[in-house]
Amino acid sequence: MVMHDHNRSSAAGWAGAWARDAAGRGVVELDPWMRPRVDRVEIERAVSRATSPFLVGEHDGSGGLVAVSIGDETPGSAAAVEVHLRVDEGAVSAIEVRGRHGEFRLDDLVAKSLAASVARQLGVDVPRPAGPPETAAAEVADIVTRVFEVAERDPDRVAVRVGDDTLTFGALVARARRYAAVLDDEGAAEVVAVPYRRVVDTVVVLLGVLVSRRAYLLLSETDATDYNAEVMRWTGATRAPVEPVGAEDRPAPWRPATGAAAAYVSFTSGTTGSPKAIVIEHAQLSAYCRFLSETGICGPDVVMPALSAPGFDAIVKQIWGQLSVGGAVRIPTTDDPVHEIEKALRIDGVTINTVPTVWREILDLLPTEAFPESGVLLLGGEALDVTLIERTLRRWPGVRIVNLYGPSECTSNATWLHDCGTDRDVAPIGRAVHGSFTHVLDSALRPVPVGGVGELYVSGACVGRGYHADPGRTARSFLPSVGAAPGCRPGDRMYATGDLVRQTSAGLVFLGRSDMQRKVNGVRVDLEALRADLSAVPGVRAAAVDTAGGSIDIFIVPTGPDVVSAVQTYVRRTWRVEIGVGHIWAVDALPRHASGKVDLTALRRLVSAPVAAADGANTDASHRVLEIIWSNVLGSPARSRDTSLADLGGDSMKRLKLIALYRRILEVDVSIDDFRDRDTLGDHEDVLLQRVDRDKLDALVSTLESAR
Repeated sequence: MVMHDHNRSSAAGWAGAWARDAAGRGVVELDPWMRPRVDRVEIERAVSRATSPFLVGEHDGSGGLVAVSIGDETPGSAAAVEVHLRVDEGAVSAIEVRGRHGEFRLDDLVAKSLAASVARQLGVDVPRPAGPPETAAAEVADIVTRVFEVAERDPDRVAVRVGDDTLTFGALVARARRYAAVLDDEGAAEVVAVPYRRVVDTVVVLLGVLVSRRAYLLLSETDATDYNAEVMRWTGATRAPVEPVGAEDRPAPWRPATGAAAAYVSFTSGTTGSPKAIVIEHAQLSAYCRFLSETGICGPDVVMPALSAPGFDAIVKQIWGQLSVGGAVRIPTTDDPVHEIEKALRIDGVTINTVPTVWREILDLLPTEAFPESGVLLLGGEALDVTLIERTLRRWPGVRIVNLYGPSECTSNATWLHDCGTDRDVAPIGRAVHGSFTHVLDSALRPVPVGGVGELYVSGACVGRGYHADPGRTARSFLPSVGAAPGCRPGDRMYATGDLVRQTSAGLVFLGRSDMQRKVNGVRVDLEALRADLSAVPGVRAAAVDTAGGSIDIFIVPTGPDVVSAVQTYVRRTWRVEIGVGHIWAVDALPRHASGKVDLTALRRLVSAPVAAADGANTDASHRVLEIIWSNVLGSPARSRDTSLADLGGDSMKRLKLIALYRRILEVDVSIDDFRDRDTLGDHEDVLLQRVDRDKLDALVSTLESAR
């Protein structure tokens, strides 16, 4: 059969199941004594039942998504997937699944599994295809022990580098042991809050906390003060002394922590109303670093700048993954990831670890000659799309792209794909990290057929202890392990990710969420929790939230004046800085569907009326250039010098994009530090006028306006 003019909606139901290099077919041969008689009605019912677990989204059976043919028949629809039943003497002798969608073919493992599922629905007991194998855990040494071993073996090796400042492994261990003694003497709590500063002492403090057999809570100094105070209160943390002690102080005696001892605490929620403080133990941290070492992601010769903000768990890899194998921690001197990545790309063979959103800005900003001959690109924190992979490989042919997936509850990464290509419709997230196991289950915690769509559960060495001081939430998210995965023991727990996936021959493919959680700027947030949080703000009668363009838009029904301002203040003081807040809209009422749910489409139409230009608008060239750039990035006009970036939804990622556009369009060397505490259009204009010639701005105005 040759298929053409394929129904796109049909193929969409099979998202993540397509590959360019697949055979596009799977066959199950039935032994003569097992063959069912041909019964069209029963066959179509069996195909419908078998197909349902494989489809993305809600579907009424398989109508329109699968074509069925029996014997010599030709399928009567243009569905992208066909189930063909071969017939011999009035009985079904084989079941063949074929799929084609444009240049893609149905993944071989998915096709074979669907054929087997149809056979079972017809009452024939055939073996279930198995997914790719996973790697069992190996015994691992405690992370502090491994750092100490490096220091003993090569004390003069550089452990930390910040600009021109360096610290050797020998000095790092000596100072960390002295710092641990101070924590003991001061009776520090079991959790120590460590502000993340861009100095070598930060790593001394972190290692000192672990040497003292305490857990650290890494804080961002850019987060709202109220947020940091709340997470410290929630964990009962002691704030770490600002400076490590001097050389004259005594070192603390040391013995390795047990695997069950807490190593660090990180927060995974977006609001302070119901914080989710995940506790990662030494066993999970050590196993994760062993994986990083075994796969070569980290190593003594790996150059990997610590680009992540302290609130993101990628920092675990960039610090402990490197230290545990004798690699150097390279802390950038600024918190402008675009600027720091541009500098790092001058090093051939560099490893860049960032999120897809930031990497897109890099591709938009830098010319092809800015990329080195070779390197490794580690992308995680957000879904990775094939288009970004294609763009990257065109610009940087010598790079190997690694897709890293995993919630913080699983010690940063639960799965990985070691070399991403462009041969699939959806970029796979790969297979479990070493020592961990993945389970794709339905709502009743039963395994779905290989290739079917289900929720991803993770068990094994990477799964954390649970949520600090929240046994109820821990019990709901960390469940008794099911199945017979190699190395999975009775009583082991598995973490319910809430992510929908399917298993393919290339590993798992991420297909979306099963709940209201979304990723915004790499931060996992629960939209319903944010809505409830806003509804509790005085003066807010009702609230709705939605994601758009990488940020969160807020809609409120106020009970009086100045409520929008109150909400702005509340968000700035209590939400994590990485959560991008776009616009805050005040409306008279929230439009709703007949079901009672908020009609977000109608709500957006309600607030999207164009804004008329103000009389006497500023026509100065510098103002007009910035107004055009701001409008392009923020989606709203910036009419006056007093227009606030925060009020227009200028979250951290949009600020980075503004800086990138300044550098590209104005050809000026600026970084995010140049605009620290400068929030208005006038502030930005003042900075840029010191560095850009006015004649250049005059010429740019007409060019930019003609391109709008």
